[in-house]
Amino acid sequence: MRHLILAAILLTSTAGFAQDTEQPPAEVKAEAPQPKAAVSETLVFTLDGTVASHQKEMDAAIEDTIEDMNFITRPIARGKLQKSNVIFKKVTLGLEPDTVSIQLDARKATKTKADGTQSVKWTRDDGDEFKVSQKREDNHITQIYKGEDGSKVIDYNLSSDHKKLTMIVQVKSSKLPKPLTYTLRYKAN
Repeated sequence: MRHLILAAILLTSTAGFAQDTEQPPAEVKAEAPQPKAAVSETLVFTLDGTVASHQKEMDAAIEDTIEDMNFITRPIARGKLQKSNVIFKKVTLGLEPDTVSIQLDARKATKTKADGTQSVKWTRDDGDEFKVSQKREDNHITQIYKGEDGSKVIDYNLSSDHKKLTMIVQVKSSKLPKPLTYTLRYKAN
């Protein structure tokens, strides 16, 4: 009799198990990522502080960069670096979903794709030509100038509220003993 009761319990419990496994599992659907909103904005910044104070910092950075050069090449490098690294009073950023536009003072804006894949030809006031690309990632834009003698990378770092802009500039050249690096600070108009 015990065997019959045990057999009945086993049959009912395995029948329930078989029914549970025959049902297909509930399908889990992952939510598709939502695309970012297509927002276009133009941000205008002016130099935070005086040109003289920023110039003093940049001149100190130039001297640090060229200090190991010999007395003949040092003044030549100093002059070229001072001429090619200008302190701009106004920076205008045009941010669109797929493009970035950067205008420094009244110069012609540099506009490229925002993903860094496009290079455009750009000519400096002294006639030197460069290829320029720009890449935007959230509140950070990297602008790269590549020329015959070297490169310049400008990192534009926006504060989260878009009221401050910090530009970190790095100039590299095989003719320099080390890169020139300096920082400029701007505030929103």
